[in-house]
Amino acid sequence: MRDRHDLDSKNTFVSRGLALEFEMKQRFLKSGKWKPYFAFVYTRRAIEQVGGFDEKLFQGEDKDLFGRVKAQGFS
Repeated sequence: MRDRHDLDSKNTFVSRGLALEFEMKQRFLKSGKWKPYFAFVYTRRAIEQVGGFDEKLFQGEDKDLFGRVKAQGFS
């Protein structure tokens, strides 16, 4: 698996975009302007109350689920 430094060594449009995305995420996380949406743990009741994962989504199912759980007032 490649790490971030491998991407920095290639000077392509895609690698520059990925590096910029990584840097922006780190800045937002450190400043508190953005909260990570991964590795949250919720009770079964919270997950069931919002209907679980939306199986129609192709990607971002976890982010969608966690957003709906948070919107229902769970923490």
